[in-house]
Order: sequence, then C-alpha cells, then structure tokens
Amino acid sequence: MKRILRGSSFIVALIAAQALSPQAGAATCADSLAEEIEAGTLRLEKTYSKLDSDFEEIPEIQRPVFEKGRKKSAVLLVHGFMGSPEEMSGIADRLTAEGYPIYNTLIPGFGGTPDIANQYTHKIWTRWFSKQVTALKNCYQKIHLVGFSTGGLLIYDYLRKNPDDTGVASASLVSPFFKSHGVFSRLIQTWAELFLNTISVNTVYYGLKFPDVQVMIEKPESYLQEVPIQTSGEIVELGELARTRKIRGGVIATPVLMFLSPDDQVIDQTAASDLIENSFSDWTIQTFRSKQRAPHHLMVREVSPVAQKLQNQIVDFVSNR
Repeated sequence: MKRILRGSSFIVALIAAQALSPQAGAATCADSLAEEIEAGTLRLEKTYSKLDSDFEEIPEIQRPVFEKGRKKSAVLLVHGFMGSPEEMSGIADRLTAEGYPIYNTLIPGFGGTPDIANQYTHKIWTRWFSKQVTALKNCYQKIHLVGFSTGGLLIYDYLRKNPDDTGVASASLVSPFFKSHGVFSRLIQTWAELFLNTISVNTVYYGLKFPDVQVMIEKPESYLQEVPIQTSGEIVELGELARTRKIRGGVIATPVLMFLSPDDQVIDQTAASDLIENSFSDWTIQTFRSKQRAPHHLMVREVSPVAQKLQNQIVDFVSNR
C-alpha cells in the first residue's frame, strides 16, 4: 500500500519475568524496565561528569520517561538534535491517554552540555538505539517507533539493518534528517570552516536569521543553548550512510508514516521523500501546506500550527497497526 542498556543479563532477566504468567509477567517486566531506565540515567550522569567538570545533573525536564500503560504494545519515542524527551512530550501524552506504555528516550550525549554532546558519535547512538528496541520488545508483544529529526534517522537506520523485524509494528517519522537543507548545510560548513566547537542559539536565531531554532529560544530549559558542531557533523555523516547503504533484503516491511513541511529549513524534503518511497513497501507521506508555515519542529505546539493534527494522525496510525 503506497500513498503520496544494557547487556545480555538484563535481557535474560526480562525474558524470565515474562515467563511467570502473561499478565503478571508483563507487569514485572515493565517494572524491571523502569528500574533499568532509571539506573541507566544515573550511569549516564556519571559518564557526563567525567567528560565535563561543569556538568552537574540531567535536568528533570530532560530526563527519559517511561510510563506503564494497559495496552500490550508499547511506543518508543526519540527526540532530535539538541533536544530532549520533553520535545516529544505532546505525542507522549496523547499516546499515554490512549493506554499505550511509552518510553520517551534520551539520546546519549544530550541532556548535558555541548562539550559532552561533541564527544558522542553516531556509532554510539545506533548501538544504544538497538538496545532500547530489544529491551522494549522483550516486554511487549509489539512496539511502535516515533522519531523526530535525528530520532527519525536513528529509527530508519535500525529498520534498514532489520527490515523484517516483525516486533516493530509501525514507524512514524517527523521531519526525519537524511540530508541537510541548503540553508542548514551552508551554516554547518561555515561553522566547520571557522573551527568552532559550539555556536550560541541566540547567534543562530537573531544573528543568522534562522527561524527553525525558535523553539530553542522559547523553551531554553528543554534544549542545549549552544550548538555542538562536531555532533552536527556526526548526524550529517549518519544521514549520508542512510542514503547510500543498501537495505538488507532490499525493502523494509514495517509500515511508515512520514511528516514533512516545505517551510522546514533543516532537512532536504526531496531526499527524505525519495528515500522513504524507495525503502519501504508500505509508506504514507503527509506534507503540510506552505501557507501553514509549519517549522522543522512540527510536533511542538508552541511553534507549530499543525502539532495537534500531527499528534492525532500518529495516534490513529499506531492504533490501526
């Protein structure tokens, strides 16, 4: 249908918990998962402290969130570059209200300082993401993946490597990053040529007139306030790999729903559309109209006029799969 954490010991423990009984096992597994997520966050903070002496703790609003629900399928949410789980909270709240267990993740390197972020690579992210998927699949009958920008890229990378993963029931990609928009690409090149490690969000927004970081100005508690330049390079490199590496088996079976906006100055919409159409056997692309002036952060209600519509569509898409 086409339309325009941690090591094996944890996984073994989850499987053993499921064996108790279908209902009690699921509850026990979810409890174990919640404990491991919190323990993993504490370990991450210890690592951050070693990487940057200025780091104190991951702010409460940026910490990963796990909510147990009544349904037998769970949703894994993944935020974008410079962001945190908070930027996915609108979608998370809607899915939680429908009874879905949700795991709103924190990508390693974020939730700290730009200097910390600059020390993480896309290889670390992809290994980490695969472990999160495995942990959820060992607790629930099936899972749904929802990712924004870099989060969408990580989801695609996982599905490219695991195109026949029947445990993944759907994928929703919001402004997924595969290739830079011309404006964003020029900014990255300029920063790199100046040998900068970071550049302030205020400079990008007010000095360089780049509107797609408006949300970071309005919600500073949820985002890094300095752009980590090396990190942006890692994302660009992973996007290049996504566009050039073959899919195991040739096509991805997981149904996918992608959201794009012509006003997005971060991603190349044509590259995203081409990749999704050529990679998936069952795809749907929702492109919002230019007059709606929807920014890169399509799902954040403070800056996006289409946020509620997008959230409704994701809930419907997940519910029907």
